[in-house]
Amino acid sequence: GSANVIGGTGFSFKLKQASTVQDMMIPGTEVMKMALGENPKRCYGPDKKMPMTRMGTGAVLRETLFNAKVYSDKLKKAEADPTVQVEPNFRLDPLVPVVRGERRCRIHCHQADDIVTAIRIAEEFGLHYTLEDCTESWLIPDLLKKHNVSCVVGPSYGSKSSENRNRDPIVGSVLEEHGIPFASSTAHPKMNIELSAIHLTLMYKKGLTALTALESATINAARVCGLDQRVGSLE
Repeated sequence: GSANVIGGTGFSFKLKQASTVQDMMIPGTEVMKMALGENPKRCYGPDKKMPMTRMGTGAVLRETLFNAKVYSDKLKKAEADPTVQVEPNFRLDPLVPVVRGERRCRIHCHQADDIVTAIRIAEEFGLHYTLEDCTESWLIPDLLKKHNVSCVVGPSYGSKSSENRNRDPIVGSVLEEHGIPFASSTAHPKMNIELSAIHLTLMYKKGLTALTALESATINAARVCGLDQRVGSLE
């Protein structure tokens, strides 16, 4: 979950009769979960452990990705030269496809400053990524457009905290106006998935077109999950 700066590998799966969850996994849909903002801070700060601040969260993420890049480069040398020996690092192994741009990262961030941090670090390491929640994305659409950012938005209504005090369904129409692709999410079970239609309706009432609302819940969501060749549209 979002309590950790790097939460681990997730994947899409197809519900079917199977012996294990691995048997239900759809190959090629693996993603790496990352998180910025209050959650890591709130989890580790009270214990006086890194990260205790937003700067600390950024530092943890950058340092870990740097170490993963160094480890990945060593593995590449070993692949090219069998005489090169590399000591295994099981903590960094899952991040090798991430720093090689082969595995998408889904980075949880609400505030504009966290969004900026996510973009800066992602571009520094050449990550393939989407931003999740994106509560304040509607405040900085020009930046998102400049960096060709893809977002997963929501929930854009409900209770507010210090981190999502600027939550507003207007986010959909602002992103659409600036040509920024996004998928819609209720972050189930934070807000039940059955409320998806209400989520879209509120964004529609704030100026989002019906077509883009539909795309955000269908084909754009499928693209984020790497499933757009299977689901999300009617041929």
